[in-house]
Amino acid sequence: MPWYKTGTASVTLNSNAVTGTGTAFIVNCRVGDAFRGPDGRWYEVTNVASNTTISIDPPYIGTTASGGSYALAPMQGYVKDSADALRTIVNTYGAQLAALKTTGNYDVLPVTKGGTGGTTQAEARSNLGLGSAATATVTTSTTDTTAGRLLKYADFGIGTPIILPGSADLNTYLTGGLYYCSSPVNGPGGNGWLNVYPLNSTFAVQEFTNVATKAKFIRLLSSGTFGGWDRLLTSAEVVGTGSILARSDLVGTVAQASGVPTGSAMQKIVNSAGETHRFASGLQICFGKAAFSAQTWTAGTGVRYLNVNISLPSAFSAQPKITATLQDNDISGRSAWVTNCTSTTPFSTASTWVAATATSTGAGPFAIDFIAVGSWY
Repeated sequence: MPWYKTGTASVTLNSNAVTGTGTAFIVNCRVGDAFRGPDGRWYEVTNVASNTTISIDPPYIGTTASGGSYALAPMQGYVKDSADALRTIVNTYGAQLAALKTTGNYDVLPVTKGGTGGTTQAEARSNLGLGSAATATVTTSTTDTTAGRLLKYADFGIGTPIILPGSADLNTYLTGGLYYCSSPVNGPGGNGWLNVYPLNSTFAVQEFTNVATKAKFIRLLSSGTFGGWDRLLTSAEVVGTGSILARSDLVGTVAQASGVPTGSAMQKIVNSAGETHRFASGLQICFGKAAFSAQTWTAGTGVRYLNVNISLPSAFSAQPKITATLQDNDISGRSAWVTNCTSTTPFSTASTWVAATATSTGAGPFAIDFIAVGSWY
């Protein structure tokens, strides 16, 4: 390595300061270098302060000089420093360096030695047990349907629903997933959750759950056209004339409150007057056989007649329609008939008129079969 001699140096007797002119001490001088002054003597460089200032030891012993010639000579101490640094590396990492020798291939470090065991990215992934997900691209949005993309939390409503903008048009949401919407356009009404189950762009199922009422609705997209929303029934939902009934509740005690049924769907009542079939819709049917002992007949013009009252099995809320048939044992030579059967307030009995020809005889016991149809509320 050549000595550095560029520029000039100014020195002062008994001073350790050297001032250079036109010098670049920073890159060309090191502590430990030898400085030959204008007096021809050698000094040790003890500090490099700037490109124009260095310090020497011992202090300059020659005659003060300005702009004198000088030289900087590198010493062999550099080699010693390098050797010391190399020794430190070997002492610290010698075992690891020795392990590289056991691989038999200094370019590929096996997994057992902390490497990848491969020379390509694909080999490294395979050796480390990484699957295709290691190189796959994640979705770029919550509704990204690009094949092969990796899902993130909340994609397609997984983990938490996708929040749709206000008044979103549900006809435009055909990507499968769970959404939450507020008063959407083309929805069944209200705020709620939307589940979309698509087959393709023209066939899909949408299911909507109202957040306030828990009512569920469903509709079908067929050949690109949506049908209407249909409500799905639940055991807690009131539909039509009353709550949905289990099979065991179909027959029981019917009831109503302000015209709204609150009990079973139908009821059967049997008593001494006959049988009643009462329905939640308000329909009531009564039938039976009323038996009478011999009665006194009244003579009329061309006929004779009598009147009896039939007790109905249950009362009606309004006048029912009644059909009555005489089942006589031996009256009027079996020529009698029922002419009229009418119920009046409180609609729990029926006034029944029986007639026979004037020339008939007989006044034995008889029975009347009847059917009454009307409303119980």
